[in-house]
Amino acid sequence: MSAYILSNSHIDALLTYAQSKLITFYIDGMTFDARKQDDINKLGQILVNTNHESVNERYNENDLADEYKFKFDFQHSHMKAVQVLKACGCYDYQACEIKNYLMSLACKIIQTIRMEAIHNLPGYSDAEWSID
Repeated sequence: MSAYILSNSHIDALLTYAQSKLITFYIDGMTFDARKQDDINKLGQILVNTNHESVNERYNENDLADEYKFKFDFQHSHMKAVQVLKACGCYDYQACEIKNYLMSLACKIIQTIRMEAIHNLPGYSDAEWSID
């Protein structure tokens, strides 16, 4: 499978889910509140930039994401948790070519969204915490 630049709709969908779940991101000493327009635009720009960097790394290109100013557009407000998980996986695949992706802000943003989606899977709250 090839790496590619994700659509604005993909990034917007992930951030809409974060906003609908009132996620506050605590990452590397910084706080981003998904309810705040400025914060959500910063999160989106981080995701876009990392995706571009990854594709550039993979294909030895020089496409500059910095030339693109991300602006959040609320959508997909009723995505199911399983769709969010799939969209997180897709993002990871498109962004993982950068060095130390697992330590990047983008990865931590996606991991926060992923954990929220996991907690919203049907039956999750009823499942046993510890198995003896």
